[in-house]
Amino acid sequence: MKTLGITILFLVAFTVVAAIVTATWLQVAPWYTCTAILEASSPVRSAFEPTPAELTKDDQKAVAARYFSLATAEPVLQTALASPEVRATTWLQNSPGDALERLTNGLSCSVPPGTSIITLSMTGEHKTELPDIVNAVAFAAVQRSAEIANREQQGRIRQFRSEQTSLADTRDRIRADKAKLMRDAQIPDVTGHTNVLTMDLQQIAPQVSALELELAQADQQLQLFRRQIQSGDIAKLPAVLQTMEFDPSICALENALLNMRARLPAMERKYGPKSQKYIEYVGSMESMQKEADAKRQELLQAQVNSIVANTEANKATILGRLTEMRQKYRMIDLCVRDLRATLSAYAQLEEQDKTLTDQINRIDSRLVDLRIVLTEYMPLQVMELAGTPLEPSFPKWSVMVPAGAGTGLVLGLLVSLIMPLVRRRRTTAEPPASN
Repeated sequence: MKTLGITILFLVAFTVVAAIVTATWLQVAPWYTCTAILEASSPVRSAFEPTPAELTKDDQKAVAARYFSLATAEPVLQTALASPEVRATTWLQNSPGDALERLTNGLSCSVPPGTSIITLSMTGEHKTELPDIVNAVAFAAVQRSAEIANREQQGRIRQFRSEQTSLADTRDRIRADKAKLMRDAQIPDVTGHTNVLTMDLQQIAPQVSALELELAQADQQLQLFRRQIQSGDIAKLPAVLQTMEFDPSICALENALLNMRARLPAMERKYGPKSQKYIEYVGSMESMQKEADAKRQELLQAQVNSIVANTEANKATILGRLTEMRQKYRMIDLCVRDLRATLSAYAQLEEQDKTLTDQINRIDSRLVDLRIVLTEYMPLQVMELAGTPLEPSFPKWSVMVPAGAGTGLVLGLLVSLIMPLVRRRRTTAEPPASN
């Protein structure tokens, strides 16, 4: 029974004390909590798509973590302390020297899991001033985030402008090279001139082939004549036979020989085969025959030389025409190659010019886009301002009274358990009474 009584006594006593402390605290200096809610948005890449796509939980966590430390950074807090609303509070006026330290210690920042929301809260005794302080910090964080985002955008704009200038310089050099190619070609219409020369090549190519065939035929004919000369068959050629047949000197000698052969029997009957005149007559015939043979051989040699010379001259003529035609073909082909190389180089430069122009135009569009983003994008936005709290956040009856009762119950149980032990020790420690 004593144990139960002590426990109840402690329970009631501590509960009463907790109630008295709570009531007194609430009357004298209760604590209030104000909370402002900020939302962090992902960076806007394009002004034409200002609303970012729905973020995953990981993306929301990354975006919120990026601005979590910003909300309680020293520059943000200093900006908040310098605002007119905070400067007018007694919280700052009573102790301005340690205001930054007190604000740093008193301000709490948290991010609910799986969201891109940042909560700013502060607990203190100044019920009406807390909303001004928390809201000043929230607006300072929004302003600071915009400054940082704008600074990043300005850096990107400078980078794009530098890239655009470099591309424009490269394009100017390419256009100068294009103009130089046209000047060096010295032909207004390079494509048309190339087509004309290509048609000339197409016309010359068959002529070259025909002349090569004629040259081969002339060479074969010359080789055939030389073989016939070596074998002696050249004399059987109709042209040679006809020339020898109608040669006047040979014809005269042949006629004279025929006449002498016709008179030979008469000379033999008249003078006898052993007479001097007969012998001289026969010698004259033999001399005339030798002269005729020599004349025939001379005429044959002259004819052979003429045929060979004519064939060689014809071959030389064909070779000259072929050489001239080949040189003309090479010159035109070389000119066509040069023009095609010029056209190819010009086409490559034209393609590079077009590519660079497209890149410059895209950069122009991107710069306009960034300038729009620069004026509209706010990484942090205030979703909910801190308002004047309607009731204290601490102490609370629901917390203090159960805490006092629990403390009294525990202490009462401990005391009720410890007292019998103390009494038992005293009893054993006292000496026995003497009779």
